Amino acid sequence: MRDRVHTLLLRIFGRLPDSGRAVVIQVLFPRFTAAAAVVLIAPDDRVLLVQQRYRDGWGLPGGFLHRSEEPAAAARREVREEIGVDIGEPTGPPAAVRTPDRRHFSLVFRHEVDEPIVSGARPASVEIVECGWFALDALPMLIDDLDQLLAAAGLEIPSGAVD
Repeated sequence: MRDRVHTLLLRIFGRLPDSGRAVVIQVLFPRFTAAAAVVLIAPDDRVLLVQQRYRDGWGLPGGFLHRSEEPAAAARREVREEIGVDIGEPTGPPAAVRTPDRRHFSLVFRHEVDEPIVSGARPASVEIVECGWFALDALPMLIDDLDQLLAAAGLEIPSGAVD
């Protein structure tokens, strides 16, 4: 039952215009919001992207930090919840990216993974419709500002690479 309610709320949230979603977030999180996002890189340099139920385009696994939660712990939790794998400790400090025109920033972790994680990644939450590994020169339609998050992790999208 909880998953059904969660799915319904995500669908409603996803149908709101960007300004409506911003209002909902500002009401629920009146100060700056912070999220942890994880750039998972396979041995062949593909990156893992997820398609979320409430957004158009593909993005990174991640989500809001809980109160008093360490960013690295939030990153591990979100990856485990969304794609069902344990990535362990991050390999370095996160990069901070502020979202223009919003009171939000993302802490972006770069994490190089091995084959068991590559083959084990699968949607593990009602939030995630699909996940997949993509070469940077052959990306699907991306969510807004994903190029900034990838750049913060030291990756550049070649021009003309996005479908």
